[in-house]
Amino acid sequence: MNIRTALCFVAAIAAFQARAETADAVRGGWQADAGGVRHLYMLTIRGTAITGTYCTDCSNVDDLAFIQNGVLAADGLRFEVYNPGPKPYTDTVQARLVDGELRITRQRNG
Repeated sequence: MNIRTALCFVAAIAAFQARAETADAVRGGWQADAGGVRHLYMLTIRGTAITGTYCTDCSNVDDLAFIQNGVLAADGLRFEVYNPGPKPYTDTVQARLVDGELRITRQRNG
């Protein structure tokens, strides 16, 4: 094994460990209070894929939404929040971890 191969191998391990630490830091439950409403995000991360659930009034099944099409990237997270009804909507969410807080920007599609 030459030095260049060894350095590439070390860089690949370091990149994998950094991504794993980010996944471990982000996965799980997050809550935010905005406009007097509590928002709950439950994130599942496998590799770089993000899924999960979202709700405000979690005791109301009509308020339950699904986190889908998510990606964990070096610059943060991207995913969609999809609520199938009774008033269907899809929001695009971008987020990043800053000082132990998940900073979220959310935009309604359509």
